[in-house]
Amino acid sequence: MKITISEQILTQNIDDELVLLHMDTGRYFGLQPIGHRIWQLLCEHRDTDQVFTALLSEYTVDEATLRQDLDELVASLIEARLLKLESAPA
Repeated sequence: MKITISEQILTQNIDDELVLLHMDTGRYFGLQPIGHRIWQLLCEHRDTDQVFTALLSEYTVDEATLRQDLDELVASLIEARLLKLESAPA
């Protein structure tokens, strides 16, 4: 699925964590190293299927587990208004 990154985000690396701050809501979101890598790939590709493929090539992980973990993280980022799904063309 195609996603858009909110323009209202500030990011900061703190130790091994990437902290995201949504400037409108004031809500913080912390990502550990693998979550940080997922965020980088989301910013680069803006497509969860491409992120999934890239992660499969980088990590030794079961496909079903990766899909579930990726979908859960993306859903959390959408709920926090850090990402949004792009509308399908009409």
